[in-house]
Amino acid sequence: MNTENLKHDLDLSEYEPFSAEALYYAVAFLHQHYKEFSLEPILNQSSESDSDAFKAFSFYMRSRYPKGSPGNGSDLTRLWNLLIGKGKAFDDFKMPYSLWAQAMPDSWWTFMNWGFYDFQNKNSHPPLEGLEADWRYAIQLYYRALDGVSLKGKDVLEVGSGRGGGAAHLARAQSPNSYVGLDGTCSNTIFCRDTHHEPNLQFIHGDAENLALPDESFDVLINIESCQIYSYPERFLAEASRVLRPDGYLCIATVAQHSFFMELVEACEKMGFKLLALEDITGNVYTALEAFNMADMIQKHPTSCSKELYLHFFELTWHMNNVLKRNKYYYRLCFQC
Repeated sequence: MNTENLKHDLDLSEYEPFSAEALYYAVAFLHQHYKEFSLEPILNQSSESDSDAFKAFSFYMRSRYPKGSPGNGSDLTRLWNLLIGKGKAFDDFKMPYSLWAQAMPDSWWTFMNWGFYDFQNKNSHPPLEGLEADWRYAIQLYYRALDGVSLKGKDVLEVGSGRGGGAAHLARAQSPNSYVGLDGTCSNTIFCRDTHHEPNLQFIHGDAENLALPDESFDVLINIESCQIYSYPERFLAEASRVLRPDGYLCIATVAQHSFFMELVEACEKMGFKLLALEDITGNVYTALEAFNMADMIQKHPTSCSKELYLHFFELTWHMNNVLKRNKYYYRLCFQC
């Protein structure tokens, strides 16, 4: 699978004069205030007026637009119509992921997953240096997801590899024979290929529910904070069963409602997977998010966008209190074929 000529998922020229950073805030507004301003009838092309929603959108953008300039009224109206009229911010869950890669392309930001705080080992394992030490909790989440599963000499597939930090670390530190990071967005694939260069590691663009990979080609499949947003998770599980070799491992760690995990386990067992581990690690993840200091992180690294955008992203996507209020929990699961 050649990804040399991949183009970004999102053509930013369509939104000029707005930058990727401004577009990030526009999409964030739509997601944050979907219910508050009754945007659903607008997306369904209802005749209901969107004046209140647009006024709120304009106010929000004025407070966050880069360098304090919100653009003129016609620019904001055009941007609003592009996002609402095409429904891009809602119809395709991949859009925010692609946008993050374009709005925040800094090579030091290599993780999007949350973290794991290891109370027993007091976060002394694994030994990390340099930039990876800053991402300790995110890396420890990978180790917890793989608890009891060795990667040495194995062929590994990570589905939903994001910005590739976990893949790059494991490819180097755990000595697999090969490690393939597959992501549903071209933008993340481009970023990863430009950033990570381990000899046994490659990144490809693909569909988790339709893996264009040979049968029985991997020993371990890793899925971190990804399967809960698939349209049909059971299709992903079927594909995982197909590409894994006999006795291969499927390791999952993610956040979702309790019922999602019950259905996931039931579906896996019907497909012939054997459940090896089922662990609620919500408290460990919550503690890791509290311990991680994004403000310190962005102070010590240069950013191509405003540092405030990173803080906004952290608050919007990693705020554990909001997750718990929605009755969501964090589990890690391990299955064997």
